[in-house]
Amino acid sequence: MQEEEPDAIANRAREVLITVADTHLRKKKWRRQHWISDQTLEKIEERRKLKGKSDLISKQKYKQLNKEIRSLCRADKTKYIITKCNNIQKHQLNNNSRAMFQEVNSITRKFQPQQRVIKDKLGRVLTEHDETRSRWKEYCKDMYRCNDGEEEEEEVHNGDLEEGREPLREEVEWAIKNLKDGKAPGCDGLTAEMIKLSGEEGIDAYHHLCK
Repeated sequence: MQEEEPDAIANRAREVLITVADTHLRKKKWRRQHWISDQTLEKIEERRKLKGKSDLISKQKYKQLNKEIRSLCRADKTKYIITKCNNIQKHQLNNNSRAMFQEVNSITRKFQPQQRVIKDKLGRVLTEHDETRSRWKEYCKDMYRCNDGEEEEEEVHNGDLEEGREPLREEVEWAIKNLKDGKAPGCDGLTAEMIKLSGEEGIDAYHHLCK
């Protein structure tokens, strides 16, 4: 039986996880501002249906809905801010600093587009995928390289450096269980929660991939 390439294994695992997630996870209804209530959204939809109609009754109804929607949006925003402030106060009293700062960021942090660029050692901006990947590899090697006694370390572990050691299944299982929740997915669209819920089959797949 022909051995699969690592990219093929990773892509297959990704497709399985995303397919299962799309099937079983509840999808959130998209809205431009997440603090807008369902009642306000119904009014907005009603107004949308009236847009473009030229009869007098529709125009009057449209203006009336505009006033109602503005009032509802102000009330929704006020309720949202009050709820967030109460949550911040509660997390502060419970000494839960992480949750507290998440709540603060949710109402103060502005949107920042994701950037996939990095600078090399000379300060030149790299934008190509192969260049950024090579730079990250170089950066990680430099970060973990021990300057003191480097030659001695290489001599003692020369066999490990040349041949390497395959990771144990228990190590992969430990790494998966200790992934931090609530993090944004990478370019593959997989979150830590999805990988954790993959169970024993997921551990086996990632262990095989790591090898």
